[in-house]
Amino acid sequence: MAADTGISVRPLWTRCVAQELKSGGANADAALAEAGLEWRQLDRTDGWIPFVRHAELLEIASRELKNDHYGLTLAQRVDVRDGDILAYLGVASDTIETALRNMARYSRIVSEAFQADLELEGGSGMLKFAPQQPSFTEYRQAAEFRLGLVTMACRHFTGQRVLPNTVHFIHERHGGFEEFAKFFGCPVKFGQELEQIAFSRKALTTPIISADHRLLAILRNYAEEILRSRPQPRPDFTDQLERRLTELLANGEARVKVVAEEFGMSERTLVRRLAQQNTSFADIVDRLRHDLARKYLGDENLSLTQIAFLLGYSSQSAFSAACRRWTGKTPRELRTA
Repeated sequence: MAADTGISVRPLWTRCVAQELKSGGANADAALAEAGLEWRQLDRTDGWIPFVRHAELLEIASRELKNDHYGLTLAQRVDVRDGDILAYLGVASDTIETALRNMARYSRIVSEAFQADLELEGGSGMLKFAPQQPSFTEYRQAAEFRLGLVTMACRHFTGQRVLPNTVHFIHERHGGFEEFAKFFGCPVKFGQELEQIAFSRKALTTPIISADHRLLAILRNYAEEILRSRPQPRPDFTDQLERRLTELLANGEARVKVVAEEFGMSERTLVRRLAQQNTSFADIVDRLRHDLARKYLGDENLSLTQIAFLLGYSSQSAFSAACRRWTGKTPRELRTA
Protein backbone atom coordinates (compact mmCIF):
# COMPACT_ATOMS: atom_id res chain seq x y z
CA MET A 1 0.00 0.00 0.00
CA ALA A 2 1.45 3.36 -1.05
CA ALA A 3 1.97 5.99 1.63
CA ASP A 4 -0.53 8.84 1.80
CA THR A 5 0.75 12.10 0.35
CA GLY A 6 -1.67 14.46 2.09
CA ILE A 7 -3.36 15.17 -1.26
CA SER A 8 -7.06 14.31 -1.30
CA VAL A 9 -10.11 13.83 -3.51
CA ARG A 10 -13.83 13.74 -2.91
CA PRO A 11 -15.06 10.11 -2.97
CA LEU A 12 -17.68 10.90 -5.65
CA TRP A 13 -16.51 8.10 -7.92
CA THR A 14 -14.76 5.92 -5.34
CA ARG A 15 -18.09 4.68 -4.02
CA CYS A 16 -19.12 3.74 -7.57
CA VAL A 17 -16.01 1.53 -7.77
CA ALA A 18 -16.81 -0.16 -4.46
CA GLN A 19 -20.40 -0.79 -5.53
CA GLU A 20 -19.25 -2.26 -8.85
CA LEU A 21 -16.91 -4.60 -7.01
CA LYS A 22 -19.82 -5.76 -4.87
CA SER A 23 -22.24 -6.20 -7.77
CA GLY A 24 -19.54 -7.90 -9.83
CA GLY A 25 -19.18 -10.69 -7.29
CA ALA A 26 -15.86 -9.53 -5.84
CA ASN A 27 -15.18 -9.16 -2.13
CA ALA A 28 -15.71 -5.41 -1.87
CA ASP A 29 -14.88 -5.31 1.85
CA ALA A 30 -11.53 -6.99 1.25
CA ALA A 31 -10.79 -4.71 -1.71
CA LEU A 32 -11.52 -1.62 0.39
CA ALA A 33 -9.31 -2.92 3.19
CA GLU A 34 -6.48 -3.59 0.72
CA ALA A 35 -6.78 -0.01 -0.55
CA GLY A 36 -6.83 1.33 3.02
CA LEU A 37 -10.46 2.46 2.90
CA GLU A 38 -13.70 1.83 4.79
CA TRP A 39 -17.31 2.07 3.63
CA ARG A 40 -18.00 4.89 6.09
CA GLN A 41 -15.45 7.07 4.30
CA LEU A 42 -17.40 6.69 1.07
CA ASP A 43 -20.82 7.38 2.57
CA ARG A 44 -20.06 11.09 2.93
CA THR A 45 -19.76 12.45 -0.59
CA ASP A 46 -18.86 15.85 0.89
CA GLY A 47 -15.89 14.29 2.67
CA TRP A 48 -12.35 13.77 1.39
CA ILE A 49 -10.09 10.72 1.09
CA PRO A 50 -6.40 10.41 0.10
CA PHE A 51 -5.99 10.33 -3.68
CA VAL A 52 -3.70 7.31 -3.52
CA ARG A 53 -6.42 5.30 -1.72
CA HIS A 54 -8.91 6.15 -4.48
CA ALA A 55 -6.40 5.35 -7.24
CA GLU A 56 -5.35 2.06 -5.65
CA LEU A 57 -8.98 0.94 -5.37
CA LEU A 58 -9.33 1.45 -9.13
CA GLU A 59 -6.26 -0.73 -9.72
CA ILE A 60 -7.65 -3.40 -7.39
CA ALA A 61 -11.03 -3.29 -9.16
CA SER A 62 -9.28 -3.78 -12.50
CA ARG A 63 -7.59 -6.89 -11.13
CA GLU A 64 -10.59 -8.34 -9.28
CA LEU A 65 -13.06 -7.72 -12.12
CA LYS A 66 -10.52 -8.96 -14.68
CA ASN A 67 -10.87 -5.82 -16.78
CA ASP A 68 -7.55 -4.34 -17.90
CA HIS A 69 -9.25 -1.13 -19.06
CA TYR A 70 -11.59 -0.83 -16.10
CA GLY A 71 -11.07 2.93 -15.73
CA LEU A 72 -12.33 3.51 -19.27
CA THR A 73 -15.25 1.13 -18.69
CA LEU A 74 -16.21 2.92 -15.47
CA ALA A 75 -16.21 6.30 -17.23
CA GLN A 76 -18.89 4.98 -19.59
CA ARG A 77 -21.04 3.56 -16.78
CA VAL A 78 -21.23 6.39 -14.27
CA ASP A 79 -23.73 9.24 -14.47
CA VAL A 80 -21.68 12.38 -15.09
CA ARG A 81 -24.25 14.35 -13.08
CA ASP A 82 -22.83 12.65 -9.98
CA GLY A 83 -19.78 14.88 -10.46
CA ASP A 84 -21.36 17.42 -8.13
CA ILE A 85 -21.03 21.13 -8.93
CA LEU A 86 -18.46 20.52 -11.70
CA ALA A 87 -21.10 18.58 -13.63
CA TYR A 88 -23.72 21.29 -13.26
CA LEU A 89 -21.28 24.01 -14.24
CA GLY A 90 -20.83 22.02 -17.44
CA VAL A 91 -24.57 21.55 -17.94
CA ALA A 92 -25.16 25.31 -17.63
CA SER A 93 -22.24 26.36 -19.89
CA ASP A 94 -22.91 27.56 -23.44
CA THR A 95 -20.20 25.60 -25.30
CA ILE A 96 -17.71 22.80 -24.71
CA GLU A 97 -14.94 25.37 -24.40
CA THR A 98 -16.74 27.15 -21.58
CA ALA A 99 -17.48 23.84 -19.87
CA LEU A 100 -13.82 22.78 -20.05
CA ARG A 101 -12.67 26.16 -18.76
CA ASN A 102 -15.00 25.80 -15.81
CA MET A 103 -13.72 22.27 -15.24
CA ALA A 104 -10.13 23.52 -15.21
CA ARG A 105 -10.91 26.51 -13.01
CA TYR A 106 -12.90 24.63 -10.38
CA SER A 107 -11.41 21.12 -10.46
CA ARG A 108 -9.83 21.71 -7.04
CA ILE A 109 -13.33 21.61 -5.55
CA VAL A 110 -13.36 17.83 -6.05
CA SER A 111 -9.68 16.89 -6.38
CA GLU A 112 -6.33 18.23 -5.22
CA ALA A 113 -4.39 15.59 -7.15
CA PHE A 114 -4.08 17.26 -10.55
CA GLN A 115 -3.89 20.81 -11.84
CA ALA A 116 -6.13 21.14 -14.90
CA ASP A 117 -5.51 23.79 -17.56
CA LEU A 118 -7.15 24.48 -20.91
CA GLU A 119 -4.64 25.83 -23.41
CA LEU A 120 -5.53 27.04 -26.91
CA GLU A 121 -2.79 26.50 -29.47
CA GLY A 122 -3.20 26.66 -33.23
CA GLY A 123 -6.36 24.87 -34.23
CA SER A 124 -6.82 22.94 -30.99
CA GLY A 125 -7.72 23.37 -27.37
CA MET A 126 -5.88 21.04 -25.00
CA LEU A 127 -7.11 20.15 -21.54
CA LYS A 128 -3.97 19.19 -19.63
CA PHE A 129 -3.69 17.48 -16.27
CA ALA A 130 -0.48 18.06 -14.30
CA PRO A 131 0.04 15.78 -11.27
CA GLN A 132 0.73 17.28 -7.87
CA GLN A 133 3.11 14.36 -7.31
CA PRO A 134 5.10 12.62 -10.09
CA SER A 135 4.11 9.22 -8.65
CA PHE A 136 0.44 9.91 -9.43
CA THR A 137 1.11 9.17 -13.11
CA GLU A 138 1.67 5.51 -12.21
CA TYR A 139 -2.06 4.97 -11.59
CA ARG A 140 -3.20 4.17 -15.10
CA GLN A 141 -6.79 3.20 -14.29
CA ALA A 142 -7.35 6.59 -12.65
CA ALA A 143 -5.87 8.39 -15.67
CA GLU A 144 -7.96 6.41 -18.15
CA PHE A 145 -11.08 7.07 -16.08
CA ARG A 146 -10.26 10.79 -15.91
CA LEU A 147 -9.94 11.38 -19.67
CA GLY A 148 -12.77 8.97 -20.38
CA LEU A 149 -15.03 10.94 -18.04
CA VAL A 150 -14.10 14.25 -19.70
CA THR A 151 -15.15 12.77 -23.04
CA MET A 152 -18.39 11.34 -21.66
CA ALA A 153 -19.21 14.69 -20.06
CA CYS A 154 -18.78 16.51 -23.38
CA ARG A 155 -21.10 14.00 -25.06
CA HIS A 156 -23.66 14.21 -22.26
CA PHE A 157 -23.67 18.02 -22.25
CA THR A 158 -24.10 18.33 -26.03
CA GLY A 159 -26.16 15.26 -26.91
CA GLN A 160 -23.56 14.53 -29.61
CA ARG A 161 -20.75 12.00 -29.97
CA VAL A 162 -18.03 14.60 -29.61
CA LEU A 163 -14.64 13.29 -30.78
CA PRO A 164 -11.31 14.58 -29.48
CA ASN A 165 -8.42 15.21 -31.86
CA THR A 166 -5.86 13.34 -29.79
CA VAL A 167 -5.57 11.75 -26.36
CA HIS A 168 -2.24 11.39 -24.56
CA PHE A 169 -1.48 9.33 -21.47
CA ILE A 170 1.80 9.41 -19.55
CA HIS A 171 1.70 5.75 -18.52
CA GLU A 172 2.61 2.89 -20.81
CA ARG A 173 0.11 0.31 -22.03
CA HIS A 174 0.84 -3.04 -23.67
CA GLY A 175 -2.52 -4.05 -25.09
CA GLY A 176 -6.21 -3.27 -25.40
CA PHE A 177 -5.57 -0.34 -27.74
CA GLU A 178 -8.64 -1.08 -29.86
CA GLU A 179 -10.95 -0.30 -26.92
CA PHE A 180 -9.47 3.17 -26.61
CA ALA A 181 -9.55 3.88 -30.34
CA LYS A 182 -13.20 2.78 -30.47
CA PHE A 183 -14.26 4.89 -27.51
CA PHE A 184 -12.35 8.11 -28.18
CA GLY A 185 -12.58 7.90 -31.99
CA CYS A 186 -9.15 9.49 -32.43
CA PRO A 187 -5.44 8.63 -32.08
CA VAL A 188 -4.66 7.58 -28.50
CA LYS A 189 -1.01 7.55 -27.45
CA PHE A 190 0.62 6.14 -24.33
CA GLY A 191 4.03 6.83 -22.81
CA GLN A 192 3.75 10.54 -23.57
CA GLU A 193 5.29 13.46 -21.69
CA LEU A 194 1.92 15.00 -20.77
CA GLU A 195 -1.58 13.81 -19.93
CA GLN A 196 -3.96 15.71 -22.16
CA ILE A 197 -7.03 15.53 -24.34
CA ALA A 198 -7.25 17.85 -27.35
CA PHE A 199 -10.32 19.08 -29.20
CA SER A 200 -10.53 21.01 -32.47
CA ARG A 201 -11.62 24.64 -32.30
CA LYS A 202 -14.79 23.57 -34.12
CA ALA A 203 -15.55 20.93 -31.47
CA LEU A 204 -14.99 23.50 -28.73
CA THR A 205 -17.77 25.67 -30.18
CA THR A 206 -20.30 22.81 -29.98
CA PRO A 207 -23.33 24.21 -28.11
CA ILE A 208 -24.53 22.65 -24.87
CA ILE A 209 -28.21 21.80 -25.05
CA SER A 210 -29.06 22.89 -21.49
CA ALA A 211 -27.07 26.16 -21.46
CA ASP A 212 -28.38 28.65 -18.91
CA HIS A 213 -26.32 31.80 -18.37
CA ARG A 214 -28.29 32.84 -15.27
CA LEU A 215 -27.78 29.48 -13.60
CA LEU A 216 -24.12 29.48 -14.67
CA ALA A 217 -23.55 32.84 -12.95
CA ILE A 218 -25.08 31.51 -9.73
CA LEU A 219 -23.02 28.30 -9.87
CA ARG A 220 -19.80 30.19 -10.56
CA ASN A 221 -20.37 32.45 -7.56
CA TYR A 222 -20.98 29.39 -5.41
CA ALA A 223 -17.90 27.64 -6.82
CA GLU A 224 -15.75 30.71 -6.09
CA GLU A 225 -16.97 30.67 -2.48
CA ILE A 226 -16.00 27.01 -2.18
CA LEU A 227 -12.55 27.70 -3.64
CA ARG A 228 -12.00 30.51 -1.16
CA SER A 229 -12.95 28.20 1.70
CA ARG A 230 -10.59 25.44 0.55
CA PRO A 231 -6.95 25.52 1.67
CA GLN A 232 -4.61 26.86 -0.98
CA PRO A 233 -2.58 24.24 -2.88
CA ARG A 234 0.04 22.83 -0.58
CA PRO A 235 3.60 24.05 -1.01
CA ASP A 236 4.68 20.41 -1.48
CA PHE A 237 5.12 21.02 -5.21
CA THR A 238 7.72 23.73 -4.68
CA ASP A 239 9.47 21.55 -2.10
CA GLN A 240 9.61 18.66 -4.58
CA LEU A 241 10.84 21.02 -7.27
CA GLU A 242 13.67 22.30 -5.07
CA ARG A 243 14.73 18.77 -4.10
CA ARG A 244 14.87 17.73 -7.74
CA LEU A 245 16.67 20.91 -8.79
CA THR A 246 19.36 20.24 -6.20
CA GLU A 247 20.10 17.00 -8.06
CA LEU A 248 19.83 18.55 -11.52
CA LEU A 249 22.06 21.56 -10.84
CA ALA A 250 25.26 19.51 -10.70
CA ASN A 251 24.38 17.91 -14.05
CA GLY A 252 23.68 21.22 -15.74
CA GLU A 253 20.09 20.05 -16.31
CA ALA A 254 18.23 22.58 -14.15
CA ARG A 255 16.13 23.86 -17.05
CA VAL A 256 12.41 24.52 -17.33
CA LYS A 257 11.97 21.99 -20.16
CA VAL A 258 13.68 19.17 -18.26
CA VAL A 259 11.79 19.79 -15.03
CA ALA A 260 8.41 20.19 -16.75
CA GLU A 261 8.85 16.84 -18.50
CA GLU A 262 9.77 15.11 -15.23
CA PHE A 263 6.68 16.49 -13.51
CA GLY A 264 4.40 15.51 -16.39
CA MET A 265 3.39 19.00 -17.51
CA SER A 266 4.10 21.52 -20.24
CA GLU A 267 6.58 24.35 -19.73
CA ARG A 268 3.69 26.82 -19.85
CA THR A 269 1.81 24.95 -17.13
CA LEU A 270 4.91 24.83 -14.91
CA VAL A 271 5.43 28.57 -15.32
CA ARG A 272 1.75 29.22 -14.55
CA ARG A 273 1.77 27.05 -11.43
CA LEU A 274 4.81 28.82 -10.05
CA ALA A 275 3.23 32.20 -10.83
CA GLN A 276 0.21 31.12 -8.76
CA GLN A 277 2.63 30.75 -5.85
CA ASN A 278 4.08 34.21 -6.58
CA THR A 279 7.42 32.91 -7.79
CA SER A 280 9.19 31.84 -10.98
CA PHE A 281 11.55 29.10 -12.10
CA ALA A 282 14.48 31.53 -12.29
CA ASP A 283 13.75 32.86 -8.79
CA ILE A 284 13.63 29.35 -7.33
CA VAL A 285 16.89 28.33 -9.00
CA ASP A 286 18.61 31.51 -7.84
CA ARG A 287 17.32 31.20 -4.27
CA LEU A 288 18.25 27.52 -4.15
CA ARG A 289 21.77 28.25 -5.40
CA HIS A 290 22.16 30.94 -2.75
CA ASP A 291 21.01 28.62 0.05
CA LEU A 292 23.17 25.74 -1.17
CA ALA A 293 26.18 28.02 -1.60
CA ARG A 294 26.03 28.99 2.08
CA LYS A 295 25.78 25.33 3.03
CA TYR A 296 28.62 24.18 0.76
CA LEU A 297 30.93 27.04 1.76
CA GLY A 298 30.72 25.77 5.32
CA ASP A 299 32.17 22.44 4.21
CA GLU A 300 35.96 22.77 4.23
CA ASN A 301 36.28 19.56 2.22
CA LEU A 302 34.74 21.21 -0.85
CA SER A 303 36.88 23.44 -3.04
CA LEU A 304 35.39 26.56 -4.63
CA THR A 305 35.63 24.87 -8.02
CA GLN A 306 33.67 21.87 -6.72
CA ILE A 307 31.01 24.14 -5.21
CA ALA A 308 30.63 26.02 -8.50
CA PHE A 309 30.13 22.66 -10.23
CA LEU A 310 27.55 21.46 -7.67
CA LEU A 311 25.59 24.67 -8.18
CA GLY A 312 25.54 24.23 -11.94
CA TYR A 313 27.85 27.12 -12.84
CA SER A 314 30.05 26.76 -15.89
CA SER A 315 33.02 28.33 -14.11
CA GLN A 316 34.25 29.51 -10.73
CA SER A 317 34.12 33.10 -11.99
CA ALA A 318 30.37 32.76 -12.70
CA PHE A 319 29.90 31.47 -9.15
CA SER A 320 31.92 34.40 -7.78
CA ALA A 321 29.78 36.88 -9.72
CA ALA A 322 26.62 35.34 -8.25
CA CYS A 323 28.04 35.54 -4.72
CA ARG A 324 28.86 39.22 -5.16
CA ARG A 325 25.31 39.82 -6.40
CA TRP A 326 23.81 38.00 -3.40
CA THR A 327 26.06 39.31 -0.64
CA GLY A 328 28.52 41.84 -2.03
CA LYS A 329 31.36 39.42 -1.19
CA THR A 330 33.36 36.79 -3.07
CA PRO A 331 33.08 33.08 -2.15
CA ARG A 332 36.55 33.23 -0.57
CA GLU A 333 35.56 36.20 1.58
CA LEU A 334 32.37 34.44 2.67
CA ARG A 335 34.28 31.31 3.59
CA THR A 336 36.78 33.18 5.75
CA ALA A 337 34.24 35.54 7.33
